[in-house]
Amino acid sequence: MLNLQLMDSIFFNVSNLYFIIFIIFFLGGVVKGTIGVGLPTITIGLLIFFFDIKESISLILVSVILTNLFQVFEGNNFKIVIKDNFYFLVFSSSFIIPGIYLLNILNSQIIIFFLAILIISNSLLYFLDKTIKINNSNTFGKQSFLGLLNGLVVGMTGIYTMPFIFLLQSLNYKKDKLIQLMGITFFLYSMIQIICFNFFNFYNPGIFTKSVIYSIPAVLGIMFGRLIRKKLSENLFRILFNGMLLIIGIGIFIKNFF
Repeated sequence: MLNLQLMDSIFFNVSNLYFIIFIIFFLGGVVKGTIGVGLPTITIGLLIFFFDIKESISLILVSVILTNLFQVFEGNNFKIVIKDNFYFLVFSSSFIIPGIYLLNILNSQIIIFFLAILIISNSLLYFLDKTIKINNSNTFGKQSFLGLLNGLVVGMTGIYTMPFIFLLQSLNYKKDKLIQLMGITFFLYSMIQIICFNFFNFYNPGIFTKSVIYSIPAVLGIMFGRLIRKKLSENLFRILFNGMLLIIGIGIFIKNFF
């Protein structure tokens, strides 16, 4: 009888965990569908409450690939976007590899601390209304330096938007161009990550299968997010999104360092 109760308890806990993970991916998809960005930030920020940072990043990669594949071809600016940001794309993609090497050799607590700083900084910049723009952001020097930093951050943490956001804020792009640039960039990043994760043995058939399954609620979330985009003002949603990120970042600090 005791063993049966223990098995029921384990099954219940596992079932709860799967439900929570589905909600996390759905929520990430809703954010992505509403504002065009945020799936990795939300999902990784919440998954590390339950998993190691390496496994958390591994679980999101299929979702990121699928959800950004549509954005790659969403618009007629593919060639222009590539040409304008060529140096950034080359350097940021290349430096994902040393970033993943750092993820492999550094203590997870160091990575999580850095991740929390990024998440909180991202939110505070929004709430303090600080817009950081880079003059002449299309030059080789500035794009390569920003790309180098962004690639290292992506490789180490799986977060795509810092300091990429500074380039986005510097471009005089309309919304459709920005969305296509983000789609191209994030799709490229996730493809490089999944190849490198296989090389570093972070990936295995079990994690890949879970990553595929969890992409389903992410895609459903995107569909729901696109409906929200029509009903809810983007400004209000950004306030809610950044407020949630701030809470997540503070929660990561409390859980891991206090």
